[in-house]
Amino acid sequence: MMSNKTSEWETVNWIRADLSGLPADDAALFRKVLKRQTSERCSSRVAESGEAGFTVEFCTDPSLAPDSFRLDSDEHADGVRIFSAGKRGFLYGLGTILRKCRHVAEGKMFQGFPNGISTPESAFRCIYFATHFGNYYDQAALEEIERYMEDLALWGCNAVMVWFDMHSYAGLDDPAAQRQIRRLRHILGYAEKLGLDPVLGGLSNEAFAGSPPEMRADWTSGHDGYRLNLSGHYQVELCPNRPGALELLSKWRRSLLEAFAGIGLKYIQIWHYDQGGCTCSHCAPWGVNGGIRADREYAGIARELFPESRIIFSLWRFDVFTSGEWDGIFKLLKTPQNFADILSIDLEDLEKIKAGSPGGLPVISFPEISMCGITPWGGYGANPMPEMLQAFWQNGRLSLSGFQAYSEGIYEDLNKFVCLQLGWDPFRATDEILKDYFRFSFGAEPGPEFVNAVGILEKNLFHDALVNQDGNEYSAYKLSSADPAEPWRIRHRIKADADAEEAVRIIREEEARLPDRARESWRWRLLRIRAELDCELLRHQGISTQASEEYFDELGKIYRVNLQKTTPALTPPSFFAWKKKIGNCINRDGTL
Repeated sequence: MMSNKTSEWETVNWIRADLSGLPADDAALFRKVLKRQTSERCSSRVAESGEAGFTVEFCTDPSLAPDSFRLDSDEHADGVRIFSAGKRGFLYGLGTILRKCRHVAEGKMFQGFPNGISTPESAFRCIYFATHFGNYYDQAALEEIERYMEDLALWGCNAVMVWFDMHSYAGLDDPAAQRQIRRLRHILGYAEKLGLDPVLGGLSNEAFAGSPPEMRADWTSGHDGYRLNLSGHYQVELCPNRPGALELLSKWRRSLLEAFAGIGLKYIQIWHYDQGGCTCSHCAPWGVNGGIRADREYAGIARELFPESRIIFSLWRFDVFTSGEWDGIFKLLKTPQNFADILSIDLEDLEKIKAGSPGGLPVISFPEISMCGITPWGGYGANPMPEMLQAFWQNGRLSLSGFQAYSEGIYEDLNKFVCLQLGWDPFRATDEILKDYFRFSFGAEPGPEFVNAVGILEKNLFHDALVNQDGNEYSAYKLSSADPAEPWRIRHRIKADADAEEAVRIIREEEARLPDRARESWRWRLLRIRAELDCELLRHQGISTQASEEYFDELGKIYRVNLQKTTPALTPPSFFAWKKKIGNCINRDGTL
């Protein structure tokens, strides 16, 4: 943790970046990041030579742990040295400086930050880009995603995960599949350039869209101990106990992993449910029976092709559809297995590991920051959950080695920041974390009520867009059930109260103090739109207005929504967008 020593606040017109002690590639990276971050906040300029008001010197210190850094500012407050053993520590130190800087109306930067060594508590701090469904990671320009990963690195992220969603493609030779492979390679490659660990996820028995019907898995319940149908199943997955299926799965796994040759995959994760699994009598219970048969093959190929990688074994949704999976994994991991170096669990399963994990293996969590409370996901703007995340960290920190936050886009940007900061220091007050987010994102000091506004948005975190058609209502998950030949209207259910008006008042007052670049930034617009939509829809009993339509359309632009590719669950619920998905739409005045 850092000491309380803090330098005096000083106005900075020029920043001199002293990168002379670094390899050329690293120096170029930090130069680019520092220049971009500074230009987005203020008019202070970055140089590498000549007289400057403030110097940031990057100094290598091999004695520091890989994720640690040390800040050392001189007593005259005209410079700071960042000490680190490698790229990550330099980025974390630079991020700390940027979060502790103040800015003034004329655009100059003030500096002030604590000295000392900082080391994260959580060893694994991963953001999982769910690269599918036409979401932001699937549609945004790669340059945007690169910039976003830079921000995550400055916040304390040390791993980025992607997933190749097999069911979306006819096979690996499908041109669309090849485009996606190139995209995922680019994302992981840039993560590696930043010093972050590349992570590739996959499922035990996921399959391509054209999988052989005779090899397909059972997904139904009411037999063999399964009390619920498998959710998220696309019914193309394979049963490893059907003739030829395990061989075909192994062939696909090898081809897919070979497609990532040259990327230094540090972790390969094996998931079992949503969309995987098989409920047949030969596979049940899947997580410790049929799934393990597939996992052994998958892990063997992974270790052959990426011998330095570690295998993350997911227990997410164990014992949800059936019973015996948690008991079974405790028994199975009494002896070392090739398919598990690290375990990943649902937050709801923390109690199961309080007395120790299966096999004594390290455990990471899977915090849900994207789909909690709002449907469509991100459809109403920001979905902040700082208090919920703080409660989780306090409950789980002694049992966990880290986390992988599941992300469907950038609308939960604030939640990522909270996760990464709590992963670094779980004792930090969320009020202080929110203030740091404001400073980093908007280049200004937050007003005294900003934290209260975020709290109101969290308290009111329940939104649902429903299609009402002839007395039946369909959520974004079930739009395909609506009859495109019949008229329909959208009804918005909003859980909010009189405090919603208070949140709008605070956000508007905060905006009046912000520089133009901050007011127009997507991060600010997500907060402003969310507060405005809550009030607008409450005032009109959940019926869209012209104002709300404009907000929904703006969100679609921020998320890079592609109406031909983006699923309804990720499309802000404007009349125009959902009409493209369904057909006839009843307008606000009752006409078609």
